Amino acid sequence: MTKTWKRFWMFLYAAAPIMLIGSFALGALYETGLIWHLSRPLEPLVVGWLGLPAVAGLTLLLSVLRKELALQMLVVFAVARFGVAAHDLRTFMSADQIIVYALVAAIFVPCVATIAMLGRELGWRRAGAISAGTVVTALLVGGAMAHVLPLL
Repeated sequence: MTKTWKRFWMFLYAAAPIMLIGSFALGALYETGLIWHLSRPLEPLVVGWLGLPAVAGLTLLLSVLRKELALQMLVVFAVARFGVAAHDLRTFMSADQIIVYALVAAIFVPCVATIAMLGRELGWRRAGAISAGTVVTALLVGGAMAHVLPLL
């Protein structure tokens, strides 16, 4: 019980500030409109390789701050970009794209809170290697699926 309690507080101590600062930064980027400029450099990879709309790349990138909000951010950003009709994913993404997005989001790098804990527990080099490995794996698997699904 004591060990669990100590680990919980250690997690809270390491993760809470990162999550709070990240959430405020995300809110500021969104409210100022600067967030849309982040999608341009991602387009060759997101649109070209993964076959997803550019707005999906933003949510994958920003899911590093709050992993559990990736899908919710996709809907919010899509509504902001494409209008109210985009509250239904099927209005701006095909079934194949939804599958690719879900697959990539599931495999993609864990949130910063998890990375921080990995860094504390395993060392920062290992945490970086794990994070980089999950990004590469997510992009390879997602891209492969994006190119295979239309053939099925």
